[in-house]
Amino acid sequence: MSDEVRNPVNQLTFPPEVEKEMRDMITRVGGEFWGREELPASTRSLATMAILCTRGLHEELAIHVRLGQEQFGVSRSEICELIRHCALYAGFPIAVSGFRTVARVFEEMDAE
Repeated sequence: MSDEVRNPVNQLTFPPEVEKEMRDMITRVGGEFWGREELPASTRSLATMAILCTRGLHEELAIHVRLGQEQFGVSRSEICELIRHCALYAGFPIAVSGFRTVARVFEEMDAE
């Protein structure tokens, strides 16, 4: 898979009036946080997935499920356990919705 497809910023859509500015900002700010050494990237990835799941941000969750597996070595079992854990603290309906998103991403990745 090419770097263009793997870069999550390339999956984002913005109005043309702000597209370059938003892509530049996300790349710069995201790089500053993701590049910090205090947390391994895989832990950061799982934390991001938990936040996105519990907030119901499923489009973003899908991007990070793929990113976590492809770039940070997060396993499918870790992702599933994370979503299961979200049920305890955020509620079962949120986790069920998260599992739908995760299942869709897994299916898409298997089909590639």
